[in-house]
Amino acid sequence: MVKERGILRSMYNASLNFHDVGKVDKRIWSTLWPARVSFFMWTVSKRKLLTQDMLQRRGQIIVSRCNLCYAAPESIDNLLCTCPFVWKIWNSFLEDAGVSTVLQGSVIEVLDGWHKKFVSRQAKLVWKMIPVAIMWTMWKERNRRIFEEKGQCWSRVLNSVKVLIYS
Repeated sequence: MVKERGILRSMYNASLNFHDVGKVDKRIWSTLWPARVSFFMWTVSKRKLLTQDMLQRRGQIIVSRCNLCYAAPESIDNLLCTCPFVWKIWNSFLEDAGVSTVLQGSVIEVLDGWHKKFVSRQAKLVWKMIPVAIMWTMWKERNRRIFEEKGQCWSRVLNSVKVLIYS
């Protein structure tokens, strides 16, 4: 009897975790952006994005350093949410929407907490696209800096995000 309760409890806890992940997955797999962007966001949500800290865990001998701010070690959360370079981009959209908030440290927390009520359907769609556009653009900028040794200032990156959202 005790063993059955333990099994039932673990199944229940697993179903709770599956439900939470399913909420994020619904927002990731969307027709608002290309499938490769959905796949990227899925990889982010599963915490499998090959950032420098992940490569170190897999045995690569590299120095983990964010290529956007050059200060913190590169991790999923730093690269997509908490890096000062990225924070300027997030903050620009939050200020434009009249939202004053502090983003949590985790990408999942940001995606899960990204809610705002809008009257117009178009504004709601734009708001839904913002986190995905920011994260995708940050990943592309990071790769541009690493593989092409070219970087853009944050205002140009912000413009790239806006082009993705509004085009």
